[in-house]
Amino acid sequence: MSKNSHRQVRRRHRIGRRSRCPATAPFSLVSALLLALLVAPTHCVWADDDRKEEGGQTLGFSLGTELLVRAENRSAEGGPQEPGFTFRVRPSVALELTPELQVRLTVQGYQAHDHVQEPRVGLYEMFAQWQPDHMFSLAVGRQELAFGSAFLLGADSFFDGSSFDAVRASLRGSQGLGLTLFAGRYVRRWSGGMAGTLWGLWGEAPVGEGGAVEAFFVRDTGGEGLRHRGGAHEQTDSWGLWAKIPWGPGRSLEIEPVWQTGHKVVGGGIRRPIRAYGGHADVTWSWSGGGAERSLFFSLAWASGDGQPQTGPFTEFHHPNTDTPLVGDSNLVGDLSGISWKQEDGQSVRTSGLTVLTAGFTTATSQLSFTAHAHLFRADSVPPGWAHTLGLEADLSLSLHVSQEVSLVVGVNGFSPTPRLARYLARAQRRYLFAQLVVSPQRLIWQGRSSSD
Repeated sequence: MSKNSHRQVRRRHRIGRRSRCPATAPFSLVSALLLALLVAPTHCVWADDDRKEEGGQTLGFSLGTELLVRAENRSAEGGPQEPGFTFRVRPSVALELTPELQVRLTVQGYQAHDHVQEPRVGLYEMFAQWQPDHMFSLAVGRQELAFGSAFLLGADSFFDGSSFDAVRASLRGSQGLGLTLFAGRYVRRWSGGMAGTLWGLWGEAPVGEGGAVEAFFVRDTGGEGLRHRGGAHEQTDSWGLWAKIPWGPGRSLEIEPVWQTGHKVVGGGIRRPIRAYGGHADVTWSWSGGGAERSLFFSLAWASGDGQPQTGPFTEFHHPNTDTPLVGDSNLVGDLSGISWKQEDGQSVRTSGLTVLTAGFTTATSQLSFTAHAHLFRADSVPPGWAHTLGLEADLSLSLHVSQEVSLVVGVNGFSPTPRLARYLARAQRRYLFAQLVVSPQRLIWQGRSSSD
């Protein structure tokens, strides 16, 4: 299995957990664009063949969209079922002004029916990319910033995504060496309410036959909002390595350790350092047989916790924005930083710093794929008297690929907590059923050439 194939499977199957700031913009414009795209011819090219013969620069105009509709049913032991749905549509326009210059614009409409959120519509992407040759590219404007395995920095592509007003420059060498520099500011509407900046660099290099190494540095000043528990005055520096090491036909090892430094400013202007670490190691074995591609996946993910968050350095590991599949699909666990809940007396309790053991199996043909995962959760830091083991989760999903543009996914997820933890999770989702439709047509509307010089 390739470096990102397991992550892509997981991203298609993630289940909503976010609570967003409300907005009341209508869906009429988005719906109209989507309808026009769906009824357009499969391939519609308006071009002058004589101009093509004359030469000149290539010009192009295309429309695309991504429609996601997911029906959901959550339930807890002894509690009522909670049906709902998630709806997302992303119509986009792509312009090729010259062979070196392209422009992309994407509008997003999003609604998650969880009795809290209102529908939202807004500009998701609008950037220009200049690529004078295969060695250099520059993208300026509103865009996603997703790199590597998505363990540290992903696009949150199963929900409403994550975009930045950013600049991104990439250099590519002849030997497969690459370096990307980026700097941007969170778009709060599409980033869980986070504010602040994110910048860094990401380098990559091939090693041997089929192997690769990446090294990265990311500085995140994202303040109040999703996963940033330290408040607005925060700077988290993440340093990490990712390596893929093949060790036989169809077998590979991936390892990605990450260290975090920086600081948080707490009450009274006290500046406290961040000293945390996290990562994962994955073993994958893939083979073919009976007309299908199959794979086994084993992973160990770890993160440091903080047993005394009010004193000393902050030692709890956090993901700036991630699509990692390693925390399961029930979304009781959002990331590796830990789990929080309230006791009978109303006081908050937190287990901090998770270790997750994962085993998975996938079998896939050109039209059908089945995935099964099991996750065992343990916490590094727990309240006095609590066990470090938190529970076991099982995830099953079946995907039908109707065509290159249409897919249907059905799945069931269940989390079995330890008996003591179960008392405090009566209202949390414990079982989850879903059916998801994804439609992603792309239409080339016009293609031609400018006049020759």
